[in-house]
Amino acid sequence: MQSGERIPPLQAHGGNAVLLLSFTGQAITSAKINILAAVSAMKNRNPSKIGRLGLAAGLVLSVAAAHAQKEQAIDDAALMKQAQGIFAPIPTEPPELEGNPLTPEKIELGRMLWFEPRLSSSQILSCNSCHNLAMGGDDNQETSIGHGWQAGPRNSPTVFNAVFNAAQFMDGRAEDLKEQA
Repeated sequence: MQSGERIPPLQAHGGNAVLLLSFTGQAITSAKINILAAVSAMKNRNPSKIGRLGLAAGLVLSVAAAHAQKEQAIDDAALMKQAQGIFAPIPTEPPELEGNPLTPEKIELGRMLWFEPRLSSSQILSCNSCHNLAMGGDDNQETSIGHGWQAGPRNSPTVFNAVFNAAQFMDGRAEDLKEQA
């Protein structure tokens, strides 16, 4: 079976459904629809015939799913190889800023400022309100809610590994985290 070939439709002959067993993983949904169509096309909807059709359909779909997983694994491996040729791994440590070494005290100050709502104009929102570290560094909203409970024009991007971004904000208007803050 070549990649991209489709499952031929199930056919009803003389009130009996006939399963044609050629398929690829890409057409599992098509097979489900065809099975339903074959059942509805049966003139004599004898429960035992429908049961046999269901059993055969289950077998076909399980084989198709296994085939699809095998195809997906092959595609995943090729995609991973391509990505590794383009991207480098994320460093395990943030970059050192010249003349500004990282210390435990600075880390603690950053943590305190991150969660401090008094720094916002409303004194209600902290950085964590929109970039919630417990939720992936964002707010999981389509558009973020800002001051005065107004919906913004876009969602908040994650802050995880933001130090490694080429630019900050969705439009790249800040070159680095220092300029963004």
